[in-house]
Amino acid sequence: RTQGAESGLVMQDMRVQGYLETSPYNTMLEPPYLFSIEGFVHLQDVIFEHIYLRTGTILQVVGLRRTANDSRIEQLGKTSIGFYRCIFDDITTNESVLISLNEKDLVGSTPSEINKISNVQNSEKTTKFVIEDTIFSDCATSLLLSNKNAKGGLLNLKNKKVRFEILNSEYRNIAVKSRNMLYLAWGVYEPDDKQINILTVTETFFTNCSSVIPEMDEKVEESQITQGQQSSPQTINQFINIQQSNELYTNGSIIFDDLYKYGLIFINNLNKEINDSINLATIDITSLFMSNCHSAIGSALTVTRLTLNLQESVFVEPMCYGNMLYLNQTQTTIKNCYFNGYNNTLSDITTGEVESISDAFCPNNPQYFSSIEYALVYITQGSYISNNDIYKDTRIGAIRIDNAEVELKNAQFNDPW
Repeated sequence: RTQGAESGLVMQDMRVQGYLETSPYNTMLEPPYLFSIEGFVHLQDVIFEHIYLRTGTILQVVGLRRTANDSRIEQLGKTSIGFYRCIFDDITTNESVLISLNEKDLVGSTPSEINKISNVQNSEKTTKFVIEDTIFSDCATSLLLSNKNAKGGLLNLKNKKVRFEILNSEYRNIAVKSRNMLYLAWGVYEPDDKQINILTVTETFFTNCSSVIPEMDEKVEESQITQGQQSSPQTINQFINIQQSNELYTNGSIIFDDLYKYGLIFINNLNKEINDSINLATIDITSLFMSNCHSAIGSALTVTRLTLNLQESVFVEPMCYGNMLYLNQTQTTIKNCYFNGYNNTLSDITTGEVESISDAFCPNNPQYFSSIEYALVYITQGSYISNNDIYKDTRIGAIRIDNAEVELKNAQFNDPW
């Protein structure tokens, strides 16, 4: 554990390996964390593998401070903190985020506190955190729904000034029992009318990844759920009482939850919503490939109140019939992308029992919740420009528009329905 204004962690050419005689089922290890850093973290050519915990985080970073003019980083030939050519393989834990990255003044902050960030703070030179040439594989964890500070099972990022980049990396065979696999959130004031880039994703693959709560069901009956809506008193606190253990969601009980909180990759604006404005912070995603992934909605992305530029990306063969992109109050431009829905025969559910409808949507994983109400791409209270995109074999509809502006340019639709 490191602490102090100038503290940080630099690891190079190292291997962190668990005890090979244990398994995820018989391990007794439950440390709160393996590494806890207040400051910065820089990993280069580091392997974490075969680590099985009952509970606990692999890497917990608070601070994410800049390392400009830091000779320790200059010796590695890098100027940005992050993970370079690292491998995280065969890691399991429970009730814990595997990797947590938070700016110090946002840890445990409430939405009202986040909105007290001053323009002076925001105008400071930003930090950049880079994940480059890094592989995450065969990792699993779970999170309690009542945990307000941790939402992404694999990686949880919460900050106000850090620019985040994922470059030429791969995520494969990741199974998390939580709303999100990656939760990336920013609380940033808009000091002027200039757009600022907060997230860049390039040449990155996601295959066989899921973020699901087994036996979850939609909390309310309305098909339209947006973040701005308030739950009625009757629907508050309808969660099944889950006892804390290292085996969450195994008792078969139905858990009612809000769909808008789900998404394999959840990109969120933490600022308080003012006059329904769309934040000028931008997300640039290029050459993203996603296959055989699932979340209740947003089996690829859920984006809330930000600006998304997505191009030259491929989304194919999800685990279930359901939504791929859930765009909530988001200004979106998509160019040269390919969407291909679930490749199976959708049975006639109109005559089936209510209990079997979810099974029909996810025949290979009947315990997974999925909904066909939101099409492959769902847009609410925002704008959507699609240019030279292909929507193929959707079976549940390509695009659903709910109080949004949509412009389609040279889009192709190939649907057996």
